[in-house]
Formats: sequence, C-alpha cells, structure tokens
Amino acid sequence: MYSNLQVEQALSLIPHTTEFLPLIDAVIGASRPDRQRTWAKSGKYATMSKRVVDPADLRSETQALAAEARERLQDVCSLVVDAIRAYEAGELEAAALNFVWAGELEEADEDLTEAERLYLLALEVATEAAERRAEIVALRHLGRVAHSAGRFADSQARYERSYLLSVEAQDVLGQAASCQGLGAIWAEQGERAHAHTWYSRGVQLAWGLDPEFRHPFLCQLAALAIRLGELDEAEAQLEHARQAIRAARCEQAMAAWYHQYGLLLDARGDSLGAECTYRKGVEHARDPACEIRIRIDLGHKLLREDRLLEAREEARKAEEIAIRKRSVPVLVEVYGLLGAIARKQCDPDGFVFYEQALELCREQRVPPLREAAVYHEYGLFLHGCGHTAEAPDYLRKASEIYQESNLVCEMERVAADLRALGGQPGRL
Repeated sequence: MYSNLQVEQALSLIPHTTEFLPLIDAVIGASRPDRQRTWAKSGKYATMSKRVVDPADLRSETQALAAEARERLQDVCSLVVDAIRAYEAGELEAAALNFVWAGELEEADEDLTEAERLYLLALEVATEAAERRAEIVALRHLGRVAHSAGRFADSQARYERSYLLSVEAQDVLGQAASCQGLGAIWAEQGERAHAHTWYSRGVQLAWGLDPEFRHPFLCQLAALAIRLGELDEAEAQLEHARQAIRAARCEQAMAAWYHQYGLLLDARGDSLGAECTYRKGVEHARDPACEIRIRIDLGHKLLREDRLLEAREEARKAEEIAIRKRSVPVLVEVYGLLGAIARKQCDPDGFVFYEQALELCREQRVPPLREAAVYHEYGLFLHGCGHTAEAPDYLRKASEIYQESNLVCEMERVAADLRALGGQPGRL
C-alpha cells in the first residue's frame, strides 16, 4: 500500500516550513508515474500531485538533500562570517561582496527571499565604501531578484541605478550587464522599443569585451526581432551570435542559439527546419532549464500543426526533467501546454492541468505574470469547452493581475478576448 502513496497525500503530511523543504523536494524528486494509471484513461490527465512515491525510497533521497542543504547553509554562514570580519577590518567592499556571494548561493537554491535579504545587506555596506564596484554588483543582483519575483518597477529602478553608477565608475562590464537586465525588463512588459535600445547599447559595450559577453545580447536582440516580425534582422543577429559563440569557444551556448533559430524558422513557416533545429537544441542542451524551454516551444509548434500525440510527448518529457531536477515552478508552463492540447481537443477533463498549474503558482510563489497567463489560458479553455458563464471570470482575474503590474500589452490582449467572448473588460 505504501508504494502507491500519491505525492499530494505525502505532501499533506509534511509541515510546509523551511526546515522541511529538503523533505518536500525529496518527495517530488523521488516520485514516479503511477503504473496503475499508465494505461488507464486517468493516466492521460496525471499531474505531479498524482504521481506516486515509496516512503522507503525517501530516506536516502532525503539524507542526500539534507546534506546538500547543510553544506549550503554552512557555505552561506561562512561567507557571512567573512563579511563580518571584513567589515570589522574596515574592508567594506570585501564585506559587501561576501554578502553578495552568500546571496548567490540562496538564489541558486531558488530562495529569492533570503537572497534579497543578503543583497540588501550587501548594498547597505557597499554604500559606505569608497569604491562603487560592490554597490554596482549588489544593485544588479537586487534587480535580478526583483525581476524573478515579477516586481518590474523595483527591478528597473535597481538596474538603472546600477547602470548610472557603472557609467560614473567607467565600469564597462557593469554597464553591459545592467543593459541586459533593463532590456529583459522592458521586453517582458511588451515595451519592445525600450528593450531594443538597451540591448543595442549592451551589444555596443560588449563589443569591447571578450566574445563570451556578446552572444547573449545578440540572441536577445534576435528574440526581440522575431516578436516584432523583423525576421531578416533576427537572422542577421543570430549569425553574429553564432560567430561570437565560436570565437568564445562556448559550445554549451549553442543549445540556446538553436532554440532561437528554431523560433525564427518557425516564424518563417519552415516547419521541418524548425523542428530539426529544436531537436538539435535538445541534443546540445546541458542545462535542464534550457532543454525544458526548448521542449515546451517544440510542443507548442507540434500543437499548432495538430500533431497532438507528439506535442503531449514533448510536454511529458519536459515534465519528467523538471520533476527529476526538482525545478517545480517551470511545471506551470508544462501544464499550460498540456491544457492547450486538451483545449484543442475540446476535452473538458483537461481542467486538471490548469488547476495543478494554479496550485503550483500559489505554493511555489511563481511570479504574478505567469499566474495571470494561467488564468487567461484557463478562461479560454473553459470557453472552448462550453463553460461560457465561467470563462470571463478567469479572464478578469488575469486582467487584474496584469493591471497590478501595469502590463498594458497583456491587458489589451485579455480585453480583446473578453470582447470576443461577450464579456465586459471592466476598467480596461
């Protein structure tokens, strides 16, 4: 009986407090598909919470994760002690940088709250230092954390301050890195012109640096051009990016390059070329997050071509990687893809994917932008499945979240869908 314990049952028995996080991760990482559901109809709608876990498998998994957590805590504490020693010795820049490095460890473990606290400590100490380097770094890290949390205004303010200080200090690398952050912020808010300005400025700055600093900007400019429909411009940027990757001998960056080139070919209508390129990206991917992103976009491409079984296969592969690596927040997008497949089939039972996605948004503190997208997609799904009375409520919820983040482009898209559904866009 224990071997069939569902993940949702196991998680309900664990206190959701900080000290039990390794055990929660162990339950997720050790879970597997329920064999009893595999060939049953219910297996088609299985999500993370319906997987099963054997408590006997948890002990070794938990011990390993607990050991990792202890080691990380020890490393964080060691860096904080080094920061205190440096501060006591009057070495303020060194103290601030130690706080930054400690924050990076927390951020890598996806604990944005603790990371931000350490970066704020770094900023507080850095403002007392004679040199600005540590302050520039701390501000940039705070901008990144705020961006990850969906707090775009805070992120923008941090990055802009970091950029201005970098200009004063003639820190070209700091300027380029701040440009990258500002470009990403504006792009996500749908302000393509502002994003292009910052990315272009970053490319100009990066040209005087090592080739490894160039290709991310070039790929981002290409991504922006694809969204704007400027496909020749995107191709030119990707060619420059490919040359920069070769010059830097940064083979692992080719996975992201193939991803962008696949998006370009997809936008050109080259279905076969896009699919082959996406699959090359998967072959080159060494970073699980990159592989998951490629598989999700490949899945959406297959969905548009009504190749639903293949699209579902890519979604399930992405799901398995995310669970195995305990990258739970990205499952929101995986279940969004599975929900879109169900919508295409007018399958009302597909609601379980959106419900699981929303549950993950609440439990994993997913940025509001992603949660709003789930509500938007859920509303369209409900309307497509005949639940016309409920659908507008979900779209309005998406609109409220977008409005709180002042995301005008997304608000307009929701308003258009509400009008198409016969709903009222309210304050839009």
